[in-house]
Amino acid sequence: MTENLSLGKKGKSGEIDFSKIKSGIKKKDLLEGIEPKLKSVFEQIINKIDSNPDDNMLSREELQSFYEELDKLSKGNGNLSSREARKYQINGEKIGKKGKDALFALLNKLSELSKEVQDITYETIDGKQVEVILYNNNKTEKVFPDGSRIITITKGNSKVSTTYDKDDNKKEETIAEGDWEETTTYDAGKKTKVVLENPKKHEKTTVYLDSSENPVKKEKQKGSITETYEKSDVNGKEQWLLTEKTENVNGFEQKTVYEYDDAGNKISESIKTSSGTIEKSYNSDGTSTEIISNYGEPVHTIKREKDRSYTDNFQEGNAEVTDYYNPESRHIAQNKTVDGTSYNVRYDEAGNTLGVIVQCEETIQQIAERFGVSVKDLIKVNASKVKGKYPNASFNAGEEIKIPRKMNADERALQGRKSRDEVLSDYTTMMERRAEEARRKEHEAKLNQRTVIVKGGNGYYVAKDGYGNFHFHAPDGKEISEEEFKKWCPTIHSNLIKEQNRQSQQQVAKGNNNYYVTVDGNGDLHFFDPKGKEISGVQFKEHCPTIYKEVCKKYGKEIEKTASEKQVLK
Repeated sequence: MTENLSLGKKGKSGEIDFSKIKSGIKKKDLLEGIEPKLKSVFEQIINKIDSNPDDNMLSREELQSFYEELDKLSKGNGNLSSREARKYQINGEKIGKKGKDALFALLNKLSELSKEVQDITYETIDGKQVEVILYNNNKTEKVFPDGSRIITITKGNSKVSTTYDKDDNKKEETIAEGDWEETTTYDAGKKTKVVLENPKKHEKTTVYLDSSENPVKKEKQKGSITETYEKSDVNGKEQWLLTEKTENVNGFEQKTVYEYDDAGNKISESIKTSSGTIEKSYNSDGTSTEIISNYGEPVHTIKREKDRSYTDNFQEGNAEVTDYYNPESRHIAQNKTVDGTSYNVRYDEAGNTLGVIVQCEETIQQIAERFGVSVKDLIKVNASKVKGKYPNASFNAGEEIKIPRKMNADERALQGRKSRDEVLSDYTTMMERRAEEARRKEHEAKLNQRTVIVKGGNGYYVAKDGYGNFHFHAPDGKEISEEEFKKWCPTIHSNLIKEQNRQSQQQVAKGNNNYYVTVDGNGDLHFFDPKGKEISGVQFKEHCPTIYKEVCKKYGKEIEKTASEKQVLK
C-alpha cells in the first residue's frame, strides 16, 4: 500500500494514506467517539473487514483487503467519491448515504489513530512477519500477527519497552538505562516478576512477587553462578535465606540445596556434582559433617570442628582410614585400622613423617633404604640431630627423626619398631653386654698369656697360662707333650708335679692347736704343724689323734700307728 485515498469531492470528506495505517488497531478504539446514528453501520463495516472476529483487531491482511476493495470502487484514481462510497456493500447490499458517512468516518478514524505514524516496515521474528511502526515521537511499535505488540519509547540513553497481549493487557515492561535493564512481568494487571540485568557484567537479579505484589523469591546470577533466595519469617522478622545455588563447573551444572531451622540457622546442604553428591549437616555447637559420595570411589565422611580443624574418614580396601587436618587444612596425622589393628602416623607442615625412633645400631644408610628415601634428603630434614659428617654421619639410638615423605600409617617400614624407652633400655643392655664382653676378652687374653716358670739346661722349658695350666715346649718353642718333656727333663718334671700337687692342696681339717690337714689333686693327705711345715701322719696323730682317724677314714687311707701304740701291742 503506497497510495493515498482522498474522500468525497476533492477530498473534502477527508484523506487516508493506507501506507501509514498501522495494523493491530482495536475495535474498541475505532468505536470510541463515533456518533450514535452511525455506530450501527460503522460496526457492520468493521465486522466485514475483520475476517477473524476473535482477535478484536484489524490485521495487516485485513487492512490490505479493505484498501483493495475501496481502490476498486474508486477505479484506482485515488479518490473515493460519495457516490462511489455509497456503493460499498455489506452482505450484498449497498450501504447508501448513511453507510457512506459511516465509511468515511471509519477511514478518518483509521487516519486519526495512525496520525503519528512516520513509517511502517516489516521484519521476521520466529518465522512470523511482524509489522514495525515508527512514530514521530521516538516511539516504535511492533505488531505481531496475533495482535500482541511491543511498544518502545526512547528518551536520551533510556528506553522503555512495553509488551501487550492481543487483548491489550500489559504483559511486560522493560526499562533500559546505561548498561542496566529492569524488566517487570505482569499477569492480570499485577506485577509477578522483576528482573534487573547487566549483560556486560553478566549479572542478573530476578525477584518473584506474590498476588499482593510482595517479593517472596529472588534469584541472583553472576557469571555461571545462580543463587536462589526465599523470604522467610525468622523470629518475627522477614529475612532472605539462600535456598539453592547452581554453577557451571567444567561444563556441568552443579546444584546445591540449603535447608534452615525455624531460627534461620543453616542445618544442611545437598550438593550434586559431576562426580557424585555431597551431603552436609550443621550442628548448633558449630561443628559439621560432610558425606562425599563420588561415583566409583570410597565414601568420605568429613567432620569439621568449631576451630575449622577436621577429619576425613573413608574405607580403603579392608582398611578404615582417618586423616586429620588442622584449621589451615594442613594434613597432620593419619589413623588406619586394618583387620582390627590400629596404626597411627603424624606429619609436619612440609609433609614429612614424624615420630620415627632410631633403633639400636641402625645406620643412616639403613634408615634411608628401609623408608625409601635418599640419604641426602634424610640428613637434610634432620640436620640438627645428625652426628658427624657423611659418610660417617649417624643418629643417636632412641632419637626421634623425620622421614622426608608422607607415609601411610600402615606402611611396613613403620611396623615393628620399638619405642624410645624400649630402644634406650636395649641400648643400655647392649652397652653393658659390650662392656662385659670387653672385660671377658681382656680377662681371657690375660689368662691365655703364658709365663715361663722353669727352664732346663738343655733349652726345654715350661710355661704357665692364666688358668694355671702348664705348657711344655722344646728349645725351638714348639709345644710338646708332657711325656716327651718328662724324657728330656725328668727332675724338673718331678719337682713341677710336686709343686703342682702342693698348690692344688685344699685344707680339709684343722685342730684347735692349729695343726691341719690338706688333700692334693691326687687325693693324698698332707699333714702340717702350726708353722706350715709338712710332717708325717704319725707325727700329726700324736697331736690330733681324733682328726687323724676321721680324715684317714674319709679319704680311705691306712691309719699308721705311733711308736707308743706299737709298744702297747707288743
